[in-house]
Amino acid sequence: MNQSLFARFCVLQATWWGAMAAVPGYISAFMLSRGVAASSISLILAANLLCSFLGSLFWGRRIDITQNHRGHFLMGIACFFVLSMAIYPMGSYPIVLALLYAAHGFLVGFGATCLDSWVLASFPGDSSLGSRARTFATLSYAVIMLATGVLIGRVGYIIMLVIMIGMLGVCAITAIQTPRAAGTAGMAPSGRSVSAKDLKELLKHREWMLLLVMVFFTGLSIAPINNLKAVLLERVGGDTTTLGLDSFIGCMVQAPFLFYASQLRRASRKLRLVISTVMPLLYALLVYVAAAPGTIIIATICQNISFGIFYPAMREITEDCVPAALRTTAHSVIDVSYGSLTGVMAMAMSGVLLEAFGAEAMVLVSFGIQLLPFFVAMAYLLIPAKKPAAAVSGVSENR
Repeated sequence: MNQSLFARFCVLQATWWGAMAAVPGYISAFMLSRGVAASSISLILAANLLCSFLGSLFWGRRIDITQNHRGHFLMGIACFFVLSMAIYPMGSYPIVLALLYAAHGFLVGFGATCLDSWVLASFPGDSSLGSRARTFATLSYAVIMLATGVLIGRVGYIIMLVIMIGMLGVCAITAIQTPRAAGTAGMAPSGRSVSAKDLKELLKHREWMLLLVMVFFTGLSIAPINNLKAVLLERVGGDTTTLGLDSFIGCMVQAPFLFYASQLRRASRKLRLVISTVMPLLYALLVYVAAAPGTIIIATICQNISFGIFYPAMREITEDCVPAALRTTAHSVIDVSYGSLTGVMAMAMSGVLLEAFGAEAMVLVSFGIQLLPFFVAMAYLLIPAKKPAAAVSGVSENR
C-alpha cells in the first residue's frame, strides 16, 4: 500500500465531510432559526435529495466513462463553495432556498461516492482500505458537528460558512496533489454511456440486488428521523449544541467499526447484514419512546453502529459482484438508494406527517418500514445460497 497516497485520501475524507458537517449538517436547524416551517423544511430537503439522486446517477456514469474521479471531485468542491455562500443570505426565502439547495444536491451530492470510488479504484482488490479512509470522515464529521453546534450558540450561523471555507480549501489543495486512479486505466467503456447490456450485467447479481433492497428500505426508514433530528431534539428540550453532541457521540462509536472493517469481514457477510438491519429498528424504537435528548442520543448510537457495519458490506459486495467499468455507477445506485432516493420519498411527506399527527406517528411508520429489510436479511441468512459460478475480477467472496 502507498502510505503517502492513502494519507492524502484520509485528508480528503476528513475535510470533505468536515464541510458536510458544517453546512448540510445544520441546514435544518438554520432554516428553523429563520422561521421556516417544518413542512417547508421537509419539502426543501426532498428537493435536495431528489436532485442528489439524479446527480449521483448522472455524475456516476460520467466518472465510469471518463475514469476521472479527481476532475469531477474538484468540480464538486467548487460548486459546494459557491452554492453554500449563496444559500446563507437566502435562509428566509423558502422558494429561493429550495432552488439553491436543489442545485446543491445535483452538483455536490455525488461527491462522497466519487471520493469513495476514487479510493477503491486507487487500491483495487482491498475494499477494507476504503472503509479505513472513511473512518477519518466519520471522526471529522463528529468533531466538526460538535464544534459547529457549540459555536453557533456563541457566534451565530455565520460560523457554518467560516468552517466550510476552511475545510474546502484544504480539500481542494489536497485533491489537486492527489493522482488519478491508476487501477482503473483502460477500463472506461470507450466514451459511451452505460448501455442496456451494462445495466443487465449490473442487475443480474442476486446478492447485489438483495443488498439494494435492504439498502433502499433501510434508507426509507431512517431518512425522516435523520433529516428532522433538529426538530425531534427541539421537541424534547434539545438545541443546536445537543444536535452537535448527538452527532459527535454517534460518529465516535461508528469509527471503530469502519477502521476495523477488515477484521469484521471474518464474520459472515449475511450475519453482518442482519445486524445492519436490526439496529435501525432499535433506532426508531428509542426515538419513539424518547422524552429527553439522552434517549435520542442512545438511539443515534444504534444507528451509527448499523452504518459502521453496513457501509463496508455495501462496498465489499459491490466490489465483488460488479464489473470494474460499472463500479462507480453501482456504488452511486447503492448510495442514492440509502440516502437520496429514499430521502425524497420520506421527506416529501414526513414534515406533513410530523405536524399533522406528531413525532410519534412519523417514527412509528419508520419502524414499520424497517421490518421489511430486516426480514429480507433474515431470509438471506437462513436460506442456503447457490454456489456462484465465479467471482468478478478473481475476488473471492466472503459469505
